[in-house]
Amino acid sequence: MTKPQNTQDANAVNLFIIDESGSMGGMAENIRETFTGLLEKIKKEQQDLPELQQFVNLWTFSNHQFNESIRFQEVQRWDGNPPDYSPMGGTPLYDALGKAIRSLENSLFVKNLPQNETRVSVFILTDGMENNSREWSLEAIRNCIKACEEKGWEFTYYGADHDILAAAEALNIKNPKAFSKTREGMQQMAQEHVNEEYNKKLAFIRRIK
Repeated sequence: MTKPQNTQDANAVNLFIIDESGSMGGMAENIRETFTGLLEKIKKEQQDLPELQQFVNLWTFSNHQFNESIRFQEVQRWDGNPPDYSPMGGTPLYDALGKAIRSLENSLFVKNLPQNETRVSVFILTDGMENNSREWSLEAIRNCIKACEEKGWEFTYYGADHDILAAAEALNIKNPKAFSKTREGMQQMAQEHVNEEYNKKLAFIRRIK
């Protein structure tokens, strides 16, 4: 696909929020491999689309542990190490979403990235329903996501082993997708996501020219 030429500077923020609960235990190595590869692809995109400054931020969650495994940073600063990932415990999905979103909002404010020149993509991966949040209710996180969408943020909900459509709809997420908990399924999911996001990033660059 032909890349747009002579565009003004733009930003793309890639936020990943990954379920690290006990039910993901058999997926640990696949998760590390898949997301390392996904981040490498985004790093390659930075070379292919130099007019688009890309940022990455990756969180994992289980019980009441929320780990910012890859801090908000320009993708070229990522050291190439796989994200820490040791599944255990329950699924405080609402708390994880709320914490990661609020942290990213603060990072965007500190970095002073113009809203109209910054595209934010939020990737959520879980194999189960919310069962362990203490701070965020469904209504609160739904309203939070709705407010982010009104700012132009885009959310994708990747799910397995539960009613994905109902879970995404409850959260006000309009792009639900299923994934298979196998190495091949994870690799396919990552490649489809990269391809879809690449096209959206191209469209974003053209839109703000």
